[in-house]
Amino acid sequence: MNLFFNLWLFYAKQMLKSFLYLGTMLFMVIMLISRFVIRQNDLHGMTDYGNFVGEMTLIVQAVMLLFMVFFYKLFSDEYKFGANNLFIGSFRITLLKIAALLCIHLLFLAVFIGIQTALIFIFYRVWEIPFSSFYTQTVSYVIVYWYLPFVFSFFLGIFTALLFGKNKLSFVFMIVIWLAIGPMNTTLFSRYFRQFSFSDVESLFYIGPLNINVVFEDVIGYNLSFSTYMKIFFWIMAVMIAIFAALFKTTRTGREKIAIIVVIVFLLIGNTFIFPKIFEGGKPVFSFADLNQESLYYKNRKDAIDPSTLQYTIKRYDIELDARDHVKAEVKVTLDQIKSQTLSFVLYHFFDVKKVTNKEGRRLPFTQQGDFVVVRRTSTHPFDELTFYYEMKDSFKIPVSPNYLFLPNYFSWVPTRANHVPFDFNRIYNEGTIVLSMQTKEPIHYTLSFKGNVPFYTNLPRNKDGTYSGEVSGGITAVAGMFTKKHLDGWEIVYPTDWSEITKDWPTFQKYLVQVHKEIVDMFQIKDMKLPNKMILLAPNSEMNSYLSSDHLLFQIDTLFSISSENTLKDIPKVFLHALLWNYDKRTFSSYEQIEEFNKLLANVVQDELGLQSPGMFFLDANLPWAFEQYDQETQNVVRRLYEEYYRLPNEKKKEFLVLWYKEMHHVADSWFKTAELFQEFKEGIQ
Repeated sequence: MNLFFNLWLFYAKQMLKSFLYLGTMLFMVIMLISRFVIRQNDLHGMTDYGNFVGEMTLIVQAVMLLFMVFFYKLFSDEYKFGANNLFIGSFRITLLKIAALLCIHLLFLAVFIGIQTALIFIFYRVWEIPFSSFYTQTVSYVIVYWYLPFVFSFFLGIFTALLFGKNKLSFVFMIVIWLAIGPMNTTLFSRYFRQFSFSDVESLFYIGPLNINVVFEDVIGYNLSFSTYMKIFFWIMAVMIAIFAALFKTTRTGREKIAIIVVIVFLLIGNTFIFPKIFEGGKPVFSFADLNQESLYYKNRKDAIDPSTLQYTIKRYDIELDARDHVKAEVKVTLDQIKSQTLSFVLYHFFDVKKVTNKEGRRLPFTQQGDFVVVRRTSTHPFDELTFYYEMKDSFKIPVSPNYLFLPNYFSWVPTRANHVPFDFNRIYNEGTIVLSMQTKEPIHYTLSFKGNVPFYTNLPRNKDGTYSGEVSGGITAVAGMFTKKHLDGWEIVYPTDWSEITKDWPTFQKYLVQVHKEIVDMFQIKDMKLPNKMILLAPNSEMNSYLSSDHLLFQIDTLFSISSENTLKDIPKVFLHALLWNYDKRTFSSYEQIEEFNKLLANVVQDELGLQSPGMFFLDANLPWAFEQYDQETQNVVRRLYEEYYRLPNEKKKEFLVLWYKEMHHVADSWFKTAELFQEFKEGIQ
């Protein structure tokens, strides 16, 4: 024990005297402070505080290499300090050296990382972020993506010293390992890693976040899970195995050899246990592969539904959500005006239906194909109650797990009466999906109960027994996980935990929200779309859309700025128009390209009316359709002429044409020639 303590003191002095070791720590602290200063003085008022720690990934990568080099040099070149007279290559002495170095490094790292975590918390308080689980999750992020990689770098440095000694190849080896598995390899080799999901074995070969620019999402929190811990522990234990294997040559007795073998076997058993855990429980919302897989699913499927199986109405939902282990749902659907023995419902394909029962509790035969569930009834009554039992699986589009839940009002998270799937492939950009809203203006009574271990919110009023109930048209929203709820000026607002305190910013945002609502409602003479006093400002998959129910507004404005900043305010029209014009629209469109262009032009008009347009030069080419260059020459000429003539109109005439275009969209959406003809007829009518 005295020898270990002497070694501990000896190496502690060397590390405290080392410019490389202390300089590396000081370098990271300075870079962290500089990132804060840059954020604090950002000309555009950028917030996006949840991703602040992700901005340090490049610095973590650099620090990891410096630590590797330091421990390599200290362990292989310590003879400069006369230590060679004390430490003759004995197996026991070598183990004590490594143990002493590790203990000191863990201690210094704890202090070093603790100081940086305290600084981050101070930054968050300066930015007026209310204390919540966001702070505790930040600590977990720092441990997984900062602290443990620095521990990993210690073992890599020691292993390199044992393997190469003073050979110059050691530096080449460290650089290769550093580039291959360091936290930045997902950026350096992004094309390669982004094609794999967290369940693929290739995900083992990165220890940093998959996307350093997006490490935090609303509701879900950080890109953290049990598997992220297991992955870095796997690599640390793998290098420890390599170190003990390298130490085998220093053993002199059979007892030492057996000890080495036993340790290696135990570490191998540990890694064998850890290995399958690495590929479980990843958060799909951070996975590019899951996004692409979901897009391709809707690109390649063309499921159809028999209209005769939709001859019924839904009067009531009784919903029981259980998120204590896996997320399970038991939903009783009360039906009326049934005219068919076979009924079809839309239910997201990631929700696995286990059984369906009737009012008497007897199982009914059903088939689940894609997003459709077809149930065969035995009763001939026009009134019935069907209960669906299903398990909700986590996905990129709809995040659900025991730790988070996002079930929006527009989506078929309960069995829904509709003749279309919830998403469609985005053929405009040839990637991603577009939402096909399931909302209906028919009032439906809901009761909802939730069992889980995380904070929960729904727009329904809460009952004394802890359940929720109420009559709503347009669907209900259920959220569990990381969010903040606040009451301001008669509004109930739910927003992300990484936002600053919104009390000062809310009046400005509310003012423009009300003005945009009035502008669009008056322009299109909408009578039944009142602005409710409940608002959910959450966008866990970075969507820019909005969905209006009778009692709440889901406003997904994925902004990097405060809600009172000009950059956010000018996005209100293009986000809000979806809720007011399209998400209840039951018309069928052969193409969505013109709808997107319509939205852009309408948003510009509303921005101009409310003084939200950014000043600057106008360039027609910058305002043409995104796919303009892909058109044939004739279509390009027609579209260019249409836009030139449109932009010459005064705002009032632009509004009149946009209203006409909206009304005729289902007739002209498939051809720019039809739209150009519609515009000419409009011009002739105003002359």
